[in-house]
Amino acid sequence: MARPLLTALMREEAEEALRRASHRHPTLALSVRAAGAGYELVVEDEDFERYRDIVDDIVAGIRPTRFSLQAVERELARLVSQMLASAPVVVTDPANKICSLLEWRIVPELLELGSDGFDARAVRLLDRGVALAGRCWLFAGPGGYMESDFEAELTLGDDGALAGLDLAFGDPKSVGAANPRQPAPEHAERFVAGYRVVTQTDFDRWAFRVTRRASPEI
Repeated sequence: MARPLLTALMREEAEEALRRASHRHPTLALSVRAAGAGYELVVEDEDFERYRDIVDDIVAGIRPTRFSLQAVERELARLVSQMLASAPVVVTDPANKICSLLEWRIVPELLELGSDGFDARAVRLLDRGVALAGRCWLFAGPGGYMESDFEAELTLGDDGALAGLDLAFGDPKSVGAANPRQPAPEHAERFVAGYRVVTQTDFDRWAFRVTRRASPEI
């Protein structure tokens, strides 16, 4: 018998999780199987019992980005709701916590950049969300350190969940010059866990843009 370790996966996520888990522990008997509308990563019961002490660590290390970001999105929604509940007074503590999540979770997870902080110097309440603006500090390549403006807008849906996130930051010219031996592309776009992630060093105001919408079309 096999027991599921990760469920409700897309096929690509399941295959990537299998590859990473097999790399970390080649002797673990793992496989991918269809389950309902998705896929599961499963382990044989015998191996689960044998390696019970390390299975949780392995699963934590191979969990798809989409899963880890769901907890971040719930916390962002909670903080935005807290700020909206205080209207018309703007409370800064939730805004600071949003900045910490941008620094420690959103930027590293989606852009694989090192961030040294986001500081919201202007906070504005929207009808169903908040807008932040300020300064951020980034590590952009070996030896490259950059300070720039940032803007972020977070909105909630009817159910109170995070419906939209639009984060823009980084000076394109500074990013292009940060690591001349491995320059950033003039324009690169990819989709990760429901987010549109853009890196650009051409003519746009921002070097990096991360966008999430409630619908699949971003």
